[in-house]
Amino acid sequence: LDTVETFYNYIKIRKLDKAFALLGEKFVKGMTFENWKKGYAPNLDTSIIKIENDENKENFVNIKLSTKDLVGEEIVYKYFEGSWEIKEIDKNLKLWWPQIKEIKEPDWLWFYE
Repeated sequence: LDTVETFYNYIKIRKLDKAFALLGEKFVKGMTFENWKKGYAPNLDTSIIKIENDENKENFVNIKLSTKDLVGEEIVYKYFEGSWEIKEIDKNLKLWWPQIKEIKEPDWLWFYE
């Protein structure tokens, strides 16, 4: 739980190198830091809405989050939910593989479930 929360907090405060360091090799295989961080260039804010350990799967964390991006001259809000698998690699916790999808136009209940 703390590893996932730390990852998104690093993104929020623009410590992208530290966020990238939390990603496991399965996620970043063949990807450079420079290419990965390009995906966060328009990001103005990332906020965790809900985060919890998955009760049914060991080492999985469920998350809901929102992002605010600057696209051209427009602010675009996006919403996501899913899970991260967490693995211990060389005594360090790593975000191994995300199963996160964008939620288009969530209804008001999505924010409270």
